[in-house]
Amino acid sequence: MGVNCAYIMNSTKVSRMELPCSLITITSETYLNDALRIMNENKISGVPVLHDMTGETMGFVDMLDILHELVDEYDTHSSAGTYHASLLLEGPLCHKRASELIDKSKRDAFLPVSLTSSLTDVSNLLGHGVHRVPVVDFDEKGSLKSVITQSTLSRYLFSLCATEPFRSVGEKTLAQLGLAAKEVVTVHESAKTIQAFKMIKLMKVSAVGVVNDYGMLLSIISASDVKAIMDNDDTRVDLDDLRLAAFEFAKKRHRDVLPPSVTTSPNSSLATVM
Repeated sequence: MGVNCAYIMNSTKVSRMELPCSLITITSETYLNDALRIMNENKISGVPVLHDMTGETMGFVDMLDILHELVDEYDTHSSAGTYHASLLLEGPLCHKRASELIDKSKRDAFLPVSLTSSLTDVSNLLGHGVHRVPVVDFDEKGSLKSVITQSTLSRYLFSLCATEPFRSVGEKTLAQLGLAAKEVVTVHESAKTIQAFKMIKLMKVSAVGVVNDYGMLLSIISASDVKAIMDNDDTRVDLDDLRLAAFEFAKKRHRDVLPPSVTTSPNSSLATVM
């Protein structure tokens, strides 16, 4: 990023961004299945956890944290009936509270910024593996005001791509910016779905590609597919489904109508990707 871009990033404060005015939160005593339901209903992948007594923000619980917990429990209780019933309604996960799952994946540390922090401060955090950055008011005992996600920052930066100096950066390709060299984690279409979830945990990624013998991308399995354990219409996934081949799981998850995978290439411009 050029000097002028760096200057703008350093001088632009978080308060300039359009941040969500209302926050969805849960308490430290919220059960896992209720946390999943709240995230499902609000179409979010993570939620701040407030202390049940003091209201203090303790951290986040997101789909990766839940995936890590489910993989651990699967290994222990893989012979205990359906995934939904045995692990959520009757089993140990039913008794898990949000406070026990905060940053279980070690991918969502609570690293707050203020409204007067710069975009550079935020991008440095998001660029080093943190998925969301809490915005707090340190004058009000650190009360939580909003949350900046990777998508929030990306949308804001995209809005700047129509003007210089960001236009010039946006016109560069991923290859030119050194953003196309990271290896993609994949599983074969015949691999069991639970192996795909385990690969997400092991490789510290948010999703894995599902490929065939020729390396062609067929679908994607992500941490968000953990939502399938909720009994929602016909999309409930049980224990046997986690033993399905990854591609078969993806088809069942989407009722045999797989959404097209959004892909790009090293020659795509940054603005196009954003």
